[in-house]
Amino acid sequence: VGFSFPAGPKRALLSLLLKRARIRLRGLKFKERDASEIPESDLVRIDTCWAVSAGLGAVDLIRGADFQSRHLLLALRAGEPYRVARAMALEAAQIASRGGPANKRANQVAQRAEELSQRVGHPHAIGLSIWASGVTAYLAGDWRKAGERCERAAEVLRDRCTGVPWELTIAHRFMLSALLHQGEIAEVSRLVPGLLAAALDQGNLFAATDLRTRLNLIWLAQDDPDRARAEVIEALKAWPHEGFHLQHYSSLHALVQNELYTGDVEVAWKHVEGQWAVLESSMLLRFQVLRIEANHLRARAALASAAVGGDPDRVRVAEKLAGKIEKEEMPWATPFGSLIRGAVACQRSQPEAATALLAEAIKGFEGANMHLFAAAARRRLGETIGGDEGRAQVEEADAWMANQGFKKPDLITRMLAPGY
Repeated sequence: VGFSFPAGPKRALLSLLLKRARIRLRGLKFKERDASEIPESDLVRIDTCWAVSAGLGAVDLIRGADFQSRHLLLALRAGEPYRVARAMALEAAQIASRGGPANKRANQVAQRAEELSQRVGHPHAIGLSIWASGVTAYLAGDWRKAGERCERAAEVLRDRCTGVPWELTIAHRFMLSALLHQGEIAEVSRLVPGLLAAALDQGNLFAATDLRTRLNLIWLAQDDPDRARAEVIEALKAWPHEGFHLQHYSSLHALVQNELYTGDVEVAWKHVEGQWAVLESSMLLRFQVLRIEANHLRARAALASAAVGGDPDRVRVAEKLAGKIEKEEMPWATPFGSLIRGAVACQRSQPEAATALLAEAIKGFEGANMHLFAAAARRRLGETIGGDEGRAQVEEADAWMANQGFKKPDLITRMLAPGY
């Protein structure tokens, strides 16, 4: 059908930026036409772009976005409403991935997609539009809405559509990730084994890899770091080695968390630093939610290493990363900055500053419905202030974690809030 893949992430990014400029210039208006009025070759081109953008969208984010932009431009030009609704759903997610100020525009496009899909009455478009609103909420840090909308999207796709394994996988991915952000580990631990068994049985490599890496925390909650590491290794064995995809980043994240949990802090630091250049060159860090998460992961490794080796340079690295996270100006991310700075203050023998920063982090995490991080920060606060009050804080944090099925709250805290 006359398509080519831009060679290399930088070429792909240039191709994407040119298409984004065209979309901004033409807008999202279209002249509605029935599919019977459109040449079959044009419909094939649109559907091919859909398939490629969907397939790449959760692997190679830049090339996936490039093909989604082609998909949208072709669908708008053709004017067939089902295909326009489908393209608008993916467009909303693509806009939201920029984060921050783009969220308002993303919500507007997601709403247009849902209104159009409901008018057309096509269940596939309806499911995708609901998913788009969930992803938009996820990328803004509204974890509760994201989980609810993605769960609803999965229900529509499962009950009213056929041949939609990718769509179901991606709906489950964001639903489970939203639960993970909220600290709902008990529910994630209940759902993942069945989904993983089904993915392996069906040969769904994408779903299996995602569950083994992105949701890897469930095995650490059970105090089974050997199983957690083995799942990542098995996922990497099956996944293609060429390039650096989202799955490679998810594997890096899982392995570093595993190393922080087990106390192998130098391995964690070397692992992050050894992969950082290739992560940056992959262009994945252009996506805000990944950029924030990766900067926090790197800061955690730096703090853990500094606490053991006493390297002030790594403390300064963590402090700089806290500043980068805070500059994102996302309410759900700002508490990470406070948590990092609290550890920096602790390592510089400033307990009063550390106490104030931990209290600030707890308030921010609770406001963002990120209860696991709130519990880890509360545990650190209790350890810092000591005495009866401190003991009460630690007991409260441990009780919350135990209720979610965490067997070793102290090790989970060492992983999430190192450096104290």
